[in-house]
Amino acid sequence: GMVGGYLLTLALVDTQYGNDFCRHQFEWLLSAKCVLLGILSTVGSQISLFAMTLLSVSRVLKLTKGLVPAASANKTTAFTSVTMVTLIMALSSVIAVVPLVYTFEDRFVN
Repeated sequence: GMVGGYLLTLALVDTQYGNDFCRHQFEWLLSAKCVLLGILSTVGSQISLFAMTLLSVSRVLKLTKGLVPAASANKTTAFTSVTMVTLIMALSSVIAVVPLVYTFEDRFVN
């Protein structure tokens, strides 16, 4: 998955720099690899956070409304699920990319 790709890439970069990372720290922080890994890491954690929140809210709503028979699942339920997953992915991506926008450069620490 996403976190596995992140960790594998990070391990490969670690072997590339080895014990000389301190000499190349600023080069790394300004590189496209670092930016992409930061985006990947942030998107992954945000998707996880939002998914857990959505599942928790869904469980609470099911408990408060009572259990509905399984036959009630229909196209509306599927559409709502797909819409929520799409929104979660879009919002997670926006949260990951906003700090990289030049306009917000002074609001976030590098």
